[in-house]
Amino acid sequence: MSVQIVFLFVSLSIIVYVIWNVSKSKLLEAESVIWVLGAVFAFMLTLFPKDLAVISKWIGIQYPPAAFFLIVVVFLSIISFRQFLMISKLTTRTTDLIQKIAILENECEQLQKHRSVHIESLPQEIDSK
Repeated sequence: MSVQIVFLFVSLSIIVYVIWNVSKSKLLEAESVIWVLGAVFAFMLTLFPKDLAVISKWIGIQYPPAAFFLIVVVFLSIISFRQFLMISKLTTRTTDLIQKIAILENECEQLQKHRSVHIESLPQEIDSK
């Protein structure tokens, strides 16, 4: 029974922590959904442990804790894959921004050179006024 209370506390803490981070804009809503669903799933399995036995038999695993660990591994693998997708997307965007900044800096240098050449070519009498 004490393990069940610990799991209840942990799953509720995760839900509260995720919602708190969303409210502080530290976590995107799309990412929070995955974490909240995982925590709710763990919470439900803690409240109804016999459901884990049903799920484990449904997926063909005889030992319910092994089924739970399989579910956790799949859950964490999905989260990890989503993170790798986000990192890949952000890396591509960063590369694009670096290239755009380099192009803009080059254009600024060209404009400054053109401006200084243009100013030097003005007649001296305009400069003396």
